[in-house]
Amino acid sequence: MARPHRHHGVAPDAFRLLARFDRAAQRTRRRRAVGPRDTDPDAVHDVRVAARRLTAALRTWRPLLHGKPRRSAQERLRDVRRTLGPVREAEVHAAALAARVAALPGLARTALRPLAAVLWRHVRRLRRDTQQAVARRQVLRIDRDVRAAFHGARPDAAMLERARARLTRGVARTRAALRAAAAPGATGELRHDARIAVKKLRYAIDAWTRVTGEDSGWPQGLAALQRDLGDANDAAGLIAVIRRLTRGDRPRATAARPLLLALARDRDQALAQFLARTGDTAWLSSRTPSRASPRAASAPAPSARRRSRPAPAPPTVPSSSPRTPAAPAPRAARSRA
Repeated sequence: MARPHRHHGVAPDAFRLLARFDRAAQRTRRRRAVGPRDTDPDAVHDVRVAARRLTAALRTWRPLLHGKPRRSAQERLRDVRRTLGPVREAEVHAAALAARVAALPGLARTALRPLAAVLWRHVRRLRRDTQQAVARRQVLRIDRDVRAAFHGARPDAAMLERARARLTRGVARTRAALRAAAAPGATGELRHDARIAVKKLRYAIDAWTRVTGEDSGWPQGLAALQRDLGDANDAAGLIAVIRRLTRGDRPRATAARPLLLALARDRDQALAQFLARTGDTAWLSSRTPSRASPRAASAPAPSARRRSRPAPAPPTVPSSSPRTPAAPAPRAARSRA
């Protein structure tokens, strides 16, 4: 049963998210070792998650907020996420590759161990970008913009209906993205788009529920869908990295074949789990949230034009010369956060 609205909680909830973002940024600034000896390997991930949750609050309560500082805060938070995206992805790939290589038999482990070192060196080279993204002055600007955006935000019934309608449209967009990702022949770009849509909806529902107490009628199982798509993406990304690092190096490429086969199995298993979940998820049919207003429930489904928008260019992966792995080039990629 839904609890009564707590209108006074809109700004305090945003300020709690802001404090969480600040703490994660401080942890990232304090990092000294990057690699296997890192004492806080989740710092970058936590910054990106905190930035996404704060962005979700800004989007969910957009009808209540001051426009200029809200837009400024969203742009700054987007820059943080995009800057830290390649860092987080390189960290995930390096840690996963190191763990898998350590489990290989002797000769294969010796041949492939330098590849993880290549990725860790790449992470260290990105350290400057990481520090700039979470610099104290940048965090203070975000703090200023968020507080200005939420200043005096006390929603009335009409504002809550507008916010609920926005959230219901987000459900429709996510439903369309998941259907496209689950269709036969779906590309990696479509699955990536679906995972991003699930993230946005999941955090938006969290923002709505924390303030209003309405926790029924909204889609369930989003975290599991996000996890399946993320596991499939990580395996596919690591396959691409290993192939690029071993290109032109036949001994290493031969040693990497069992590892590539294992990663391909993991990718296919994650995709199979995703397809099974989409088949069992009732809200993917045509169901709308039970508490949505008539205006929200009648929101049109996404148009075919949106579903067929051009896919982003495929990400680049680290390259290597024969027998001597070279440092991967920085790239604007997304990560698991």
